[in-house]
Amino acid sequence: GVLLAGHRARTIGSRSLLAREQQAVVKEARRRLAANPRDPAALRSLADIYYADGEFEQARRLYATLVELCATDDALDETALTIRHAMSSFQLKDYGEAYKGLMIARASKQDDFEVNATLGHLEYIRKNYKRAIGLLKPAVTVDPEHAPSRRYLGLSLYRMKQFEAAAPHLSFAVDQDPADRDTIYALARSYDGTGSASRALKLFTHLRADPRLGADSCLAAGSIHLNQQRYDEAIADFRIGLRDQDAPVKVALELRYRQATAHLRKGDVADALREWESIREAAPSYRDVPALIQHYREVAA
Repeated sequence: GVLLAGHRARTIGSRSLLAREQQAVVKEARRRLAANPRDPAALRSLADIYYADGEFEQARRLYATLVELCATDDALDETALTIRHAMSSFQLKDYGEAYKGLMIARASKQDDFEVNATLGHLEYIRKNYKRAIGLLKPAVTVDPEHAPSRRYLGLSLYRMKQFEAAAPHLSFAVDQDPADRDTIYALARSYDGTGSASRALKLFTHLRADPRLGADSCLAAGSIHLNQQRYDEAIADFRIGLRDQDAPVKVALELRYRQATAHLRKGDVADALREWESIREAAPSYRDVPALIQHYREVAA
């Protein structure tokens, strides 16, 4: 207890010392800026403190001034300042400004981890998945433990249907954040795309109650059960999906269509016909439903 108390005291003491030192730097920077509002050293020290403290609006404003000063001050590192300005913009979700700055910086710093990782994230947001992969692969090589880079690399590979390559990155990201439903869904799809049905099924089943991904996950889980000839399990999956009042019409129709298929394969023609009739009411020409109704009515007659 005494040792722990001593450790806490040292930690608190270290923090208070750091805070006092930071206050002294801020005070000195402001004193110098009062005399010269464009003092590069004062601007940089103040900008760096704002950036470290997460005050990105103030940091970005100061970095913007410093980038301007680069035109007349060769001692300033324009690339480093441009990166900081861009990263401040990124943190403020001003993605257009962040992208512009990072593209400029990358012209002279192609191997910079922060530049590649953040640009890769931005390319993913812009749906430029191939370019995102090209940026995120070197970032992940530099830092394989960086969860956001692994996530966006995995998601980009998934979007490009490179499921086998996507799965390890998505799995790593899910391990880091088990509540990330979008990545769990992409991992399930990737497993399904590589024939790992049991792994995919476990994840899709986990997602069946999700407000956004539930209906799609029910459709996927039911389809796997259908392919495995486990028709009762498939029907149960499809029924859960059909309870979702917010399911997209396209997904709801397909849930009902595959439920009819499961009934048919079980030999329950009347149940299959009931599902097809329900589909025809909502979408008269959906897939081969009219022909199926006509054929199986004749069979049942």
